[in-house]
Amino acid sequence: MLSEEQTPPAERHLIIRDRIPQFPAAYARFDYSALEKLLTSPLWASVSIDYCYTDLELPKVYDYVFSRANPAKAWRQRSIVRYAFSYGHLLDHLSHGHAVHCLIEFPDSLPSIFTELPLNNGGLTMHPGIGLCTAENWPAIYEHLSRPE
Repeated sequence: MLSEEQTPPAERHLIIRDRIPQFPAAYARFDYSALEKLLTSPLWASVSIDYCYTDLELPKVYDYVFSRANPAKAWRQRSIVRYAFSYGHLLDHLSHGHAVHCLIEFPDSLPSIFTELPLNNGGLTMHPGIGLCTAENWPAIYEHLSRPE
């Protein structure tokens, strides 16, 4: 188990890589009909996250949305990671180091940056990532991502 407190503040953000427009065929053995309507809602995003930075209980609330390629492209907007799936199984938490399918709620509106994400194609198309973080961690993340390499 890796707690959020054990993770350096500059690394405390989820990395979203692509969109998942429908539940994969592997989910057919489960009844997620109540969640399927969220896939087309303008207030929800169905996405894959890459390498979770720590172990997190769900739901998890974030305050900032930003481009990892251009951290100046950021805005304060509440988001809530409500659901996560791994190989069709509904999870109640995210595990450090794992990539999973998530349903994320944006109570005000889905940020336009999400239109930049490619559709999931098994990892063939990689996006630099959209990040989600808390207001507390945003300054450290911004400073880290803004450093010249």
